Amino acid sequence: MAKKHEDEPEAAEHNHEHDHDDEEEDEEGDDIVVLADEDGTEASYRFLGIVELDDQQFALLTTLEESEDEEEPMEVFILRYSQDEDGGETYSPLDDDALFARVQAEAERLFNEAPELEN
Repeated sequence: MAKKHEDEPEAAEHNHEHDHDDEEEDEEGDDIVVLADEDGTEASYRFLGIVELDDQQFALLTTLEESEDEEEPMEVFILRYSQDEDGGETYSPLDDDALFARVQAEAERLFNEAPELEN
């Protein structure tokens, strides 16, 4: 399910600030997060949710491309998430393997407990 931090999108390797007002929504109403790397190259990701652990928040993001193989698991990226007092958001990589594993386990638990959505 979740990818290790060394596999995170290049765009997520640097802190990025953006306001909720700048968030896009796709045709299904899902939140889209646009992250830029140090060269200014932007990439868009679908915001899946937040995992809270040890008084910290971690964003779960996935690519916008949908796999044609329904058996292939969804690729999920875990990034440290914070908001400033003005509502600006910061996404940054996890550099701690043990913390990454704990967040991944909590995310998997939450996904497994979530009710199935009807299509």
